[in-house]
Amino acid sequence: MKKATLTLISLTVLITAFVSSCSLLSSSSESSASSVTVLLPARASREKYTQDDVSYYSLQLLTQEEDIYAELPEHDDGPAVFDQVIEGTYMVKMQAFSSEDKEIASGKSDLFHVNAGEESLVDLTLVLYNYFILTLNANIPGRAAETTLKTGTRPKAPDCSFTNSDSTNNIFNGWATTPTATEGEYYPGDYMTLSGNTTLYAVWSDHMTVKSFSVLKYAVERGIKKIHLGSTIYITEDFTIEGTSGDEYMIDGRGEHNIFSYKDSVLTFSYVSFENGCGDAGGMISKSAGSLIIKNCIFNDCKTRVSAFGELGTGGVIYVTNASLTIEDSAFSNSAYTDAQASHGGILYVGPGCPSVTIKNSEFLDGYAVNGGAMMLFSSANIDNCEIHDNISGEVDPLNNNAAIEIGDIHQEGIVVNITNCTVYNNIHVDFDNTNFHVMANGYPVVPTVNLTGSKDLSNDPITLTNYNLY
Repeated sequence: MKKATLTLISLTVLITAFVSSCSLLSSSSESSASSVTVLLPARASREKYTQDDVSYYSLQLLTQEEDIYAELPEHDDGPAVFDQVIEGTYMVKMQAFSSEDKEIASGKSDLFHVNAGEESLVDLTLVLYNYFILTLNANIPGRAAETTLKTGTRPKAPDCSFTNSDSTNNIFNGWATTPTATEGEYYPGDYMTLSGNTTLYAVWSDHMTVKSFSVLKYAVERGIKKIHLGSTIYITEDFTIEGTSGDEYMIDGRGEHNIFSYKDSVLTFSYVSFENGCGDAGGMISKSAGSLIIKNCIFNDCKTRVSAFGELGTGGVIYVTNASLTIEDSAFSNSAYTDAQASHGGILYVGPGCPSVTIKNSEFLDGYAVNGGAMMLFSSANIDNCEIHDNISGEVDPLNNNAAIEIGDIHQEGIVVNITNCTVYNNIHVDFDNTNFHVMANGYPVVPTVNLTGSKDLSNDPITLTNYNLY
């Protein structure tokens, strides 16, 4: 009997100890639990963060792996508190909703650490950001198609997902804020600044206007063949426009713009028709490093502009310096009988330092420049099987005569120009209409080497160098 009583007493002691231990553990766990308090924008300041009235917030406490640890699905105002949070690393995600349960803004905190028994304070006031509704309207008669996007205050203009079956105006030409616009205000990839909900209307045309290199790439990548320049295009990397036949691609400078590339890159054009280019240096293309390759292209009506100081531009169509140049099977007509006179190179200006210049099977006509009606060359070049005619050089009361092709070695590099098997005719000096001025070697500071093997005029007479000084 005593033995049994002792056993019962021992069991009672053990049970009491176990209950006491559990109570202590519970008390310890409660004392180590933490709270996370989230500060939200006050009602009076909410218009700073979104254009719509915020009806309520939904908050989630996420683990470092972005799993949901706890959530407050509908919190109205004031600090939001997550209780009983164990020690660890967390972040807070917040969404703001309108009275129609439409999400109008969101925000997320950085990661923060919760220490046992300590309150954590998270301020989401500054990471709440605007949402605006961007409506994209197809702007096609008889079609009500549109797309709605939720976006920030400075989004990039989106791509166009609409198609237009109009046979003459089916090329997407950017987005505009009015349905009657004829040219886009924004093109895919352009940054926009929104101040409220906005509707953009697709502009449809028979061409695409490009105002940046990124938009030019966009057009070519999507097979748009008719391109108008809305600005001078600065190309900063290797770039190719390559058709397969005829003038498959057309680039129109609209009498105001050209293509400019100053990077050590390769610029290649094949089966492209260029027209109406205009620039200070290079009416259509300017390249001052790397390589320019032109094959099976057509150039019409390009010109240089007169500077604000009254100085003529250089290179009526193409300007290259310190760059390699290849021109093959191409045609240049530059409307010499207009006011589009250049200072040097009515069609082509090749400056010093060009490591390789090859021109063959091409036609140059109607260039107009003070020096070099068709070409001004300051680097070695090989010109083969070309037709060079009806170009004008010089000016009234000249100090010296000029020619369709003028060659100079201003850096005393010992340049050599081979003009082989070319047909050269009807090139005149503006002050001597009845005299052919075909090729001239400028003697300052040294005379370059010029070979005219097989080059003749229309009478099959060999071409000779024009004397440098008439007076």
